[in-house]
Amino acid sequence: MAKQSFRMGLSKNKKFVIKYQDKKVVDWANGIKTQILSQLPKGYKLMTEPVMIKRLIYIFPILKSLSKVKKAMAINLQMYKMSKPDVDNLQKNLFDAFNQIVWRDDSQVCHINNLIKMHGARPGVIIEVEEIDQFSLELSNKNILTVQGRFK
Repeated sequence: MAKQSFRMGLSKNKKFVIKYQDKKVVDWANGIKTQILSQLPKGYKLMTEPVMIKRLIYIFPILKSLSKVKKAMAINLQMYKMSKPDVDNLQKNLFDAFNQIVWRDDSQVCHINNLIKMHGARPGVIIEVEEIDQFSLELSNKNILTVQGRFK
């Protein structure tokens, strides 16, 4: 699952700081990109206008330690996840993976609706993205994309 994007460390001679990405983070991002590419409609064009996330749901595995009642709630997507990872960290890595595939850059994301982090029987991410008309602040209906999948 998503982790801190970059880590800092000293070079062997301790004269300068190096910045690197953990292999798990790189592998996770590549898995997301593969899922996204496999679900893009034929002829999809990169979003260039402001973007609204209409729905973003992170679904985590059901914990074995949960009571029967709570497991039933989780199966029916009625149980929020209140532990780590934080939503902002999840979002950062997911949005970065969409760069140059769905939109030019994640800085285009200007509006987020329905952001949910929960437990469920089918772990994964569901995201619905739409361009916003720059001048009227209404949905443009030009470019709508829904992607879902298991992003480990």
